[in-house]
Amino acid sequence: MTAASPFKIALAALALSCGSVALAHGSMRPQHGGMVAMSGEVVVELVRGPGGVSVYATEEDEPLAASGMTGKLTVMARGRKTDTPLVPGPGNRFDARGLRVPPGAQVTVALVNTANRARTFVNFTVR
Repeated sequence: MTAASPFKIALAALALSCGSVALAHGSMRPQHGGMVAMSGEVVVELVRGPGGVSVYATEEDEPLAASGMTGKLTVMARGRKTDTPLVPGPGNRFDARGLRVPPGAQVTVALVNTANRARTFVNFTVR
């Protein structure tokens, strides 16, 4: 058996460290059947349903309390821009009841932490 070269050892260490950094932010898998995007450390999931739109926010797989935040959705569709406030729901869910977002629309989710004024913005193109 031959010894590994310093280059191979360094490359393996780099690959391992990159993998752990990618996992440190939390899961990018949809937890509620929606679309997922990340801004900084915050993962946002946009879910369209028959009753409207819901948004879920997590940081490193931990739910962010919607009660401590304000939010709005900006939808650009068919040449029109619409702003809709997000209503805090239970846990980490925000709701825009009755809002319909057509396929192809551009959606911006804006969340503001009321305690420290930290802002999170994520963009989606709805499929």
